[in-house]
Amino acid sequence: MKSLVISCGPIPGRLDSVKFITNRFKGGLAFKTARILSDSFKVTVVKWTYTELTEPLENCQIVNVKDVFEYFEYFKANYHFDCFVMAAAVANLTPSNPFEGKFPSHNYKVGEKFQIEFEIAPRAIDIIKQLNPRACLIGYKLFDAKSDDELIEIARHTMLDSKANVVFANTPKDAKSRKIVLSQDGAVYTCDFDKHVDIIRQVASAQYFQTKIQPVIQSPLITGFKALVEMFEKTFHQFGTVAFKCGSGMVTTSRGHKSGAVFVQNVDFGAAQIISDDKATLNAPFLFKILQQNDCDFVLHRHEVLEGVETVPYEFPGTAQEVLLAQKLLNVNQINIQHHGFVKKCKFTQIDWQKYYIQFPERYFRVPTQIQEKLQEYKDKETVEVGSNTKCEAKYSLDPYVTLPNSISYADLETKRFDLIVMKNSIAYLTEKELKSLQNALNPNGEIIANSFMNVFKLKTTENEVALCQNGVVNHLLKVGDEVVKHEFYGYSEADYVKMGFEVQRYGEKSGILTFKK
Repeated sequence: MKSLVISCGPIPGRLDSVKFITNRFKGGLAFKTARILSDSFKVTVVKWTYTELTEPLENCQIVNVKDVFEYFEYFKANYHFDCFVMAAAVANLTPSNPFEGKFPSHNYKVGEKFQIEFEIAPRAIDIIKQLNPRACLIGYKLFDAKSDDELIEIARHTMLDSKANVVFANTPKDAKSRKIVLSQDGAVYTCDFDKHVDIIRQVASAQYFQTKIQPVIQSPLITGFKALVEMFEKTFHQFGTVAFKCGSGMVTTSRGHKSGAVFVQNVDFGAAQIISDDKATLNAPFLFKILQQNDCDFVLHRHEVLEGVETVPYEFPGTAQEVLLAQKLLNVNQINIQHHGFVKKCKFTQIDWQKYYIQFPERYFRVPTQIQEKLQEYKDKETVEVGSNTKCEAKYSLDPYVTLPNSISYADLETKRFDLIVMKNSIAYLTEKELKSLQNALNPNGEIIANSFMNVFKLKTTENEVALCQNGVVNHLLKVGDEVVKHEFYGYSEADYVKMGFEVQRYGEKSGILTFKK
């Protein structure tokens, strides 16, 4: 039977031996959770000494702590549990130097002021994964947010900082009725209390894959695929993940705060171990299993539901249960995963880029309210042609992330005339100077309010970089107007660039300068 520890109720800051700074929560739902889970796990309950039990917990071991510092020290010393459920309402502010004994109030007159210094209390949840990386960690985030979006963003930071497997988030007003569930793979959905207990049971019982870091020589093939993966991350907001078959391994995205690409050499499904040069996305075992099928070398996952496609139940990422979902793709090329979006397998050369690479429905982006209101206000304005070094078209759209490959949202602060600039040319990168030139052509008082499908290179290209291109070190240089910028786009041939309207000046087999023909 696995061991599980759950913290319950308020964990206060201590003023003296009898006075504490606490909160209004009594731990009722956490105690109920502990009682229900005690039939499946060896449960330890950690609570404040003066919190009364609201549930019969005969099958649970009870540990009492006197304040937030003792609470922190307990978890620092007791990190051997299989699962940590950090449900307590822990004080985040605490007196720096509590009185030993009772505060001597008899030494002070009524109305006399007394200064107390506070400090940010230590966070036990942030040390669990450092001390026990294999543990299952479940966190809770209570925040008086103005919207679900704000609450989700705050809870996501808690997840990234603590490396929690799951975080339950709610506001004070719906603490008992509704929780928002966030998992490490980006799934977000709501649940009630009973479902939340089932989720804890599922996550705590799961077998998770562990990572063994093993450096690898970065061959040109691996480097090229990594560049492709990084291009996906930079170009698309919250796109999900991709995986490319690379020899007997694969290249996919990294996890957590990191951005970039990881080469997974192998996945040992029997030992539940990932062998890679860095920590890969939690979905790595699932993706690797799919790529073992002979009819594909590329897997694309996006947080979007496809119509007319089978939907399978959600399984938590990085678990043996999730790997079993790969069997669903033996006879079909794509499936929807509940709460999580679609997964598609194919040959890389067969991917429909117009459909899967460019079009992003607005509902999958968290569009700032002020931008959305501005676009709504001016949606019926006429389309206007504008001129600059790069030919552009200014138009209005309710979707700032339009279905065209190159666009920037723009607001004229004085006349509010333009909201969206859609680049006619197939140029994926603009220099800062070129953006300023475009802005001046519209109105010097304007402001770029969003930059959706392009990367702006702030670093000016020098003659030395042109020399690097001549020597074959740089893949391509892209010429926009009078500016030459790096253009490291793997996968396009010279013929592809010519079809897009570029003149190609070659410097060796794999390098050259691309100039768009006006």
